[in-house]
Amino acid sequence: MMDDILQEFLAESWENLGQLDSEIVELEKDPQNAELIASIFRTIHTIKGTCGFLGLTNLGAVAHSAENVLGKMRERMLEVSPGAISLVLEAIDRIKELLQGLEATGEEPKTDHSTLTLMLDELANLATAPVESTQQAASVTPAEKSPAEPQLDQRPLNEQSQTEIAAVPDGNPAAGEEFHPEVVDPLVPATGTEEVASRSSKVSVA
Repeated sequence: MMDDILQEFLAESWENLGQLDSEIVELEKDPQNAELIASIFRTIHTIKGTCGFLGLTNLGAVAHSAENVLGKMRERMLEVSPGAISLVLEAIDRIKELLQGLEATGEEPKTDHSTLTLMLDELANLATAPVESTQQAASVTPAEKSPAEPQLDQRPLNEQSQTEIAAVPDGNPAAGEEFHPEVVDPLVPATGTEEVASRSSKVSVA
């Protein structure tokens, strides 16, 4: 039963890898092609998943590390650079070598691929925030940032009063604002208001 599953795994893997070769070539020409990246990712993911079921630890380790890199590329967290593609291509070549050994002997080769998997893991760890999030963060204007804490006015009181009085608008209401003559300007002393009223009544009597 296990031999049948292994043979089926080998046949399916070789078929998928045959398609993978042409996809890698296309990806080198068009590194921003999201569909190609997703297709390559699915192929490696399938191989890795079956390796876990069959207990193929070496093959599974290489496929797992390559899958991590492709996953970061698919999520736009890692640049699809020539160097990154070259490293993924090397991982695919190692997968082929392991499949050939498995097919020839019925057992997984015990070769050491730790250097390659380490390089793949280090590349995956270089992943950053998705491109869209980075651009959005860069577009934040200074006005959207947290306002600075208010500073205390250190001027003398007499200077503050003159500045504040100068900033008071004239008696004309602003556009769309109702004028309320009964509202007393808080900066005008009450005695001044009473004096004006008294003079007005005297003029009326006269």
